[in-house]
Amino acid sequence: MDFKKITDYLNLTTPYKEENIVEPEVKPQEPKFYTKQEPLEELIQWKITPPSFKISKKILRSGFVFIFLFGIFLVLAQDWVFLLVLLGFAFLVNLLLNNKDNREIKYIIYNNGFDYGGTFYTWEQLSQFFYYEGTSDLIVIESKDVLPGRIYVYFKESDKEEIDSILNKYISKNLNHPKDFYEYIIFKVKPYLNLSDEK
Repeated sequence: MDFKKITDYLNLTTPYKEENIVEPEVKPQEPKFYTKQEPLEELIQWKITPPSFKISKKILRSGFVFIFLFGIFLVLAQDWVFLLVLLGFAFLVNLLLNNKDNREIKYIIYNNGFDYGGTFYTWEQLSQFFYYEGTSDLIVIESKDVLPGRIYVYFKESDKEEIDSILNKYISKNLNHPKDFYEYIIFKVKPYLNLSDEK
């Protein structure tokens, strides 16, 4: 009985010769994130606080009336769990609306990329830019990758021409606002909705 063959078959034999072991070749991995290349020259920078999201008083009043009437219906139906869920949702929405974010975002344009609040994008990662329809202080920069997809850049009116000319050197400018599916629906419905506080 040959024990060597049995141990080899069960993969229990210790190799005696080290030269028979071939180490796999380790290939250096490419960096997952883009890095700033040299030369690096700052062209322009600015800081701005984005405008806070506001909901008109008309919508808030309508929502309050709906929740109040639906809450009375739930009390009469004695559906206490759904009533607690509804009140919790109303509390969460109120908390989010009253939470104002006043942080400043710093934008820097370099000769080899764009820095958005500390995140750097090379010009090779970005495809085009355009002005958001209906606004005069918002540029949208599209990336070639799915994430982030679109970068929303606020600016001061005094810097508009300089920012436009610098971006136009490195990425293409789209004179129209290319709308995705959701924006297409929003822009179609928007003219029929009166969301202002004016009567």
